Amino acid sequence: MKPNRLNKPGASIAGTPEEEAARVFARVAPNDPRRLRRAQKTFAGVLRKPGAAVPELSPKWAGATAAYDIAANEKPPLADILAGAAAATLERIRAQPDGAPVLLLNDTTALNYSGLREVDGPGPIGHNPGGPRGLFVHPHFCIDAGTGGPPGLHGARVWSRNTGHFGGSRTGKRNRLPLAGKESGRWLDAYASAEQLHRDLGGAREVICVSDREGDIYEIFAHRRRTGGGAHLLVRQQHDRALCGGGGKKAQRNEGGPEDKNPGPHDEGVDRAGAAGVRRRSRGHLQKRKPAGEIIIRIEARAGRRAREARLEVRHACVELAAPWNAAPGDAGAEPLRLWLVSALEAGPPAGEAPVEWHLWSTRPAGDFARACELLHYYSLRWQIEILFRVCKQVCRVESRQLRTVRGLCFFALLDLPAAIYIMALSLAARTHPGSPAGEWFDEPLWRAMLAETRGVGAARAAVVPPPLGEVVFWLGRLGGHPGRKSDLPCGPLRLHRGLREAHALARAWQLFAHYNEGKTSH
Repeated sequence: MKPNRLNKPGASIAGTPEEEAARVFARVAPNDPRRLRRAQKTFAGVLRKPGAAVPELSPKWAGATAAYDIAANEKPPLADILAGAAAATLERIRAQPDGAPVLLLNDTTALNYSGLREVDGPGPIGHNPGGPRGLFVHPHFCIDAGTGGPPGLHGARVWSRNTGHFGGSRTGKRNRLPLAGKESGRWLDAYASAEQLHRDLGGAREVICVSDREGDIYEIFAHRRRTGGGAHLLVRQQHDRALCGGGGKKAQRNEGGPEDKNPGPHDEGVDRAGAAGVRRRSRGHLQKRKPAGEIIIRIEARAGRRAREARLEVRHACVELAAPWNAAPGDAGAEPLRLWLVSALEAGPPAGEAPVEWHLWSTRPAGDFARACELLHYYSLRWQIEILFRVCKQVCRVESRQLRTVRGLCFFALLDLPAAIYIMALSLAARTHPGSPAGEWFDEPLWRAMLAETRGVGAARAAVVPPPLGEVVFWLGRLGGHPGRKSDLPCGPLRLHRGLREAHALARAWQLFAHYNEGKTSH
């Protein structure tokens, strides 16, 4: 069996900070044009100077005061900011001609604000009610499956946990609540966002909601079947679920779902787990099957693990899940549920290394090796949301915001998320489209200042068109401390943001001393 290799990502977003700020705030009602302009300038400042404190976002103290005022005020509403970000994301997706599936990645991260003791509102973020305090953020982050580029943010949920969440006596009560009434309802919110995106695209693009283990919730799969949602689900398995028996016979075709519209080998039926009345577990059932093929993936190095290429055996089957014990009789969730199960297990890992092992649930058919590999590739892109969280915390420094209200913390969290996506997209664009004009991302003073820094003032003044994006990002990386040797990996978001801060200072100097540069021909 010849191995398949998973593709590497590209990019799909561009624009200067001012253009991106106008897109994100496009849905904010202009009841107060002056306040709207201030909000846009604040976000543009966040994009220009990632991780900068609020007073650094504006050269004048009046601008910082306005930013603090907007953060504490109820206008613009946070929902309008999210709507503007979603609209900008939708616009970018529609502009992409390839028609590849759109992946809506979702996960939860905690923002630690324990140092802001005077702020009333942040709740416990750990397992102890007296432990660290902060907020939880659950973004809906879109990725183009064809290029791996990020069109942007399609929604987010920000909340604070109260101390009533804790206590063993309340656990049973929480288990009896509907999913929408629990914190776990955030995973249902993400799927609802995927459904909305699918509707807004008019069904022209496939939308897949991708979740990690915490999203392995039976009610969400049952909700999709009940509502006939057009978006698919792709979830890493957390629970080794019970399968329905049936004597090894093939079940009839699925009825009423999107899978039925394209009958083929993937739609022949359901693998029954064994004899009638006997329930087996999904993981053991799949491992008994012969591998359909192999793929090779690159495992990156981390603490205690070396980088390597892993050879994974791929198996797949359509199975029928038994309803959980707490499913209400007569509800659609109480009926057996048909899903596709795909597994990838590393064969022969190095001594002392834990094998790579993925088990995925999917509503998207995976009846042959190629379609199973597609799902594995789509899930491999889920790591982009972990990079988003890292950029948001380390580059945009969202946890370092010094604000006096929870609303202000939420406001800047919703600005730092799209700012982190912007930086990720810039880093990816420099790798995948290095020859594109730098003017698509940077205004003229910045790229001319970079030309003056690297080639001299004369070259900067004589330039008619912007230099290539790859060159400018390479220079920014050098400003940020990247060695720039041929053997080094490309410049990442952390050094890129350091270079951006230096470059904007140079651009400001270029503007202030433009009259002095006139007539000069060399540096």
